[in-house]
Amino acid sequence: MRRRGVTILELTVAIILAGVLLAGVGQLLTVVAAQQREGERRAAAMHEAANQMERLAARPWSELTSESAADLQLSEEAAEALPEGMLSVMVNEVESGEDADAIPGRRIEVAVSWRNSAGRQVEPVRLVAWRFPEEAAP
Repeated sequence: MRRRGVTILELTVAIILAGVLLAGVGQLLTVVAAQQREGERRAAAMHEAANQMERLAARPWSELTSESAADLQLSEEAAEALPEGMLSVMVNEVESGEDADAIPGRRIEVAVSWRNSAGRQVEPVRLVAWRFPEEAAP
């Protein structure tokens, strides 16, 4: 006797396999979407840090202090893109050498931090630059 068609058992196994496959693909798409969001947030933080560093580097030497940099804040776009985003700026006086010809300079550090979708603090984006007075530039 020749059989034609599909039995209920075969159909049930096929439906179960298709369901497992769809569940796996759904989870994979969720993980990929979360990673893409975090990548976009990191890119937004990098752009914000670069923009803030440019603003600081454009200031006159006499106005480049930690006190004057304290007024900087995240832009509206960065504040929207980065949950609980924070900007921190430090300007430190440094000497370029220990001899008599040491050139005074300033080390500028800009850091942008935020929380990820799970609410955990993410490793901040940091940029560091050195600035020397125009008359003493090496």
